This record gives sequence, C-alpha cells and structure tokens, in this order.
Amino acid sequence: MLDEVCLLLDELPPEGGARIYQLYRQLPTPPRARDRAVPPLAQLQTLLLCLSNNWPSYRHFCEQADVPATNNATERAIGHWRTRSRSVSGFKSRSDLVNAFILCNAPLV
Repeated sequence: MLDEVCLLLDELPPEGGARIYQLYRQLPTPPRARDRAVPPLAQLQTLLLCLSNNWPSYRHFCEQADVPATNNATERAIGHWRTRSRSVSGFKSRSDLVNAFILCNAPLV
C-alpha cells in the first residue's frame, strides 16, 4: 500500500485522490489508545485522508501552465544547479559562481 501511495505522489495522476481515498477505506480502524501515543495505523489513516482531501491543490501546477512546481524562486534556482554542486566541491572562482547564478536566472546576493 505504501508503495502505491509513493507512486501516486510521484506521478500525481488526476484520479490519484480517489485512489488514495480507496486505500484509506481499506485500512482497518485502529483501536483507540488509552495513552497519548497515536498508533502508526491511525497516523497513516490521517495522512491518507489529508492527501485525498487536498489532491487537487497538489496537482494544480500540472493543470495550470503558469503555476510553478514550487512556490519558491530560490528553490527553483537551486534545483537547476544542484547536480553540479554534488559533482563539484564548490566553485573554483568567483566568476564560476557568477556564471552559475546567471545560468539559473537568480539574483546575486
């Protein structure tokens, strides 16, 4: 079940919210805990119900071309050169740093 939820979250299909709700309905109702600890099954149920209810908002960027996948311009800029930063240990010169920011269309700090 968790693998299917992960796949739905990776692909974000239009019918994903309905499928997640079906998975929610398949879970048995956990017994109520007498102490304050919430059982993992109840946490999973809460998560699935929340995902199901908010599915259209998670997919909004898929349906609207003018809506970015992230809501943070800095995060988008970092994403463009994250691969380079993993393969190279830092920038060799200030001009390399400036070129990376120009390439990402990010403002220099």
